[in-house]
Amino acid sequence: MDSVRRTAWLWACLALGVGTFGANAQPAPMPWAVYYAAALPPSAFYGYDLVVFEPERHPPIEPLIDRGKKVIGYLSLGEVNEGRAYFAEVKAEGLLRQENQNWKGSYFVDVRDLRWTKRAVEDLVPDILSTPE
Repeated sequence: MDSVRRTAWLWACLALGVGTFGANAQPAPMPWAVYYAAALPPSAFYGYDLVVFEPERHPPIEPLIDRGKKVIGYLSLGEVNEGRAYFAEVKAEGLLRQENQNWKGSYFVDVRDLRWTKRAVEDLVPDILSTPE
């Protein structure tokens, strides 16, 4: 897959949705939540249409999918936290820049580096898409 197609595919995976509406049409609001832990049960999210979860820590997603909820895995493309399984690898590759002073333990990534794009498109996004319950 060439880099243009990979980049387009990545943006498509990350988009929450884009629609075309008439001049006066308003999309209906969608209740949504972002949750970065696994402590709450799936039932805590039944009132939401869209839920964004941390790929490495989250409640069981099958009950939400069974109820027609949209479940998305979070991926930061601009930073990597020390807690990520791939942190040591990207650090060793020289992809990390300075630490984010507002979020200790997270380091900015050189998003211009094609090695980061390759990792995101070929490893990180597919890992999220295949995350088991």
